[in-house]
Amino acid sequence: MTGVGISYRKPFLQKGGMIIMNTYFDNQIKSWLSNHIRVKVKPSTYDGYDYRVSKYLSPYFKDMRIGEITVDDIQIFISTLKNEKTNEELSANTIQGIIRTMAYFYDYCVETNKVDKNPCLKVFLPKGKAKKITTFTKREKQIILETVKKQAKPRSYLVLTALLTGMRLGELCSLKWKNVDMKNGLIHVQTTNRRIYIEDNKTKVVTTSPKTDYSMRIIPISKHLLAVLRSLRKTESEYVFCKTNGKGYDNRGIQKYFRLLLIDLGIAGKSFHTLRHTFATTAIEARMDVKTLSMMLGHSSVTTTMNLYVHPNETHTRKAMEDLSSFMLE
Repeated sequence: MTGVGISYRKPFLQKGGMIIMNTYFDNQIKSWLSNHIRVKVKPSTYDGYDYRVSKYLSPYFKDMRIGEITVDDIQIFISTLKNEKTNEELSANTIQGIIRTMAYFYDYCVETNKVDKNPCLKVFLPKGKAKKITTFTKREKQIILETVKKQAKPRSYLVLTALLTGMRLGELCSLKWKNVDMKNGLIHVQTTNRRIYIEDNKTKVVTTSPKTDYSMRIIPISKHLLAVLRSLRKTESEYVFCKTNGKGYDNRGIQKYFRLLLIDLGIAGKSFHTLRHTFATTAIEARMDVKTLSMMLGHSSVTTTMNLYVHPNETHTRKAMEDLSSFMLE
């Protein structure tokens, strides 16, 4: 592979009529992160960049010089990307995110005359599969609702809240009473919990603002949910959903609880995020307008909501055609 195993270190590399910095990838990309990316993006966005650099890019390219990395080098790198636990290829979306980070770095290198071109531009990337939305059936929803109401625990009420509001898991785990207006029946979504990469495959949970401004939103609380939240208000914890020690739940802990709950209920192939999808599709079935639903979900555009959830079935399509024909023939 080009550039690996070279023992000498030239400070510059002459290429054509241009002098290219002959510096090592690891030092340059980490400097770019600290001095240029950290000050421009939200901490949560920076953590994503840092994770992809520390976990994938730096370990592979660290001994190579930025002016010597080729399209072939990057293409070979992509073929090595595997899940450490399953040894399966990473998802197309994950790979695209890694190479996109590398491309942004090389854009900066071109702009600052460290290299004369971006080698990422001609790389072939795997195409991501269209997202398939999975929802709970009407019967499954009924079973889940009956079970969590019977359990009457903070974590079971967290599940109920997810189904009735469409809130994301991180948003629910970080939700505090100061962000719940019980008098007016409103939830102010202003934070989310997320797990970030530290080093040596270690992670930690941090509470940050949502990734986009659209995710910071106000969700009306139904009368049914308001009664549930009032029953939880008896605790002294600052968290709406908390453990017996008053601390908030960790995302992984809730995911494990919900996974075991579904196993006990005989429901297979679905996850906690299915609750959000079920809320959205049920809202469409209940004729909630797409603009309102988009706001409730914290989507950046109505188009996102429509592409994910608005898919007329055959019955609706046939009725629409019959109505159109009747209108035209009158």
